Amino acid sequence: MADGATTGPPKTRRMSRATGCAGIRIATVTTIGLATLAALLTQGGLGDLILDGIGRRFPTPIMVGSLLAIALAVAADLLLLGAQRLVSPWARARRPA
Repeated sequence: MADGATTGPPKTRRMSRATGCAGIRIATVTTIGLATLAALLTQGGLGDLILDGIGRRFPTPIMVGSLLAIALAVAADLLLLGAQRLVSPWARARRPA
């Protein structure tokens, strides 16, 4: 089975790589958010801090768990954005006005 990343015109191959990178970024950030919610199913993770704080009515673990989950998602997204720019350098090239 042929796909746009390995066959077809060069423009199609480039667009396929950029689209694939964007999909990986979305999937990664979504997975981090869902992993945080896994604490609701007693699976651990950063969500444990949040649930512990809610259960004890103590805001510090809620804030720490939330901020760590946000920081992890932002860091992963920025790392993948850097990788996407390496794979698709034409996307950031400016066109003359």
